Amino acid sequence: MILPNGLLCCGDRNRVQVELVSQNLRSQVLANITLKIRQSLQIEQILQTPNS
Repeated sequence: MILPNGLLCCGDRNRVQVELVSQNLRSQVLANITLKIRQSLQIEQILQTPNS
């Protein structure tokens, strides 16, 4: 609930904080997975064009 002064009440503020922490964790996990995938790719083989 937004109070008349434009601030969130304590319960809403805590809920928003928990959601932000959760989103941050998901972003970090996705970044780590993406990094591991990139590191495992054989980029030279992927970029190599077949000679037909």
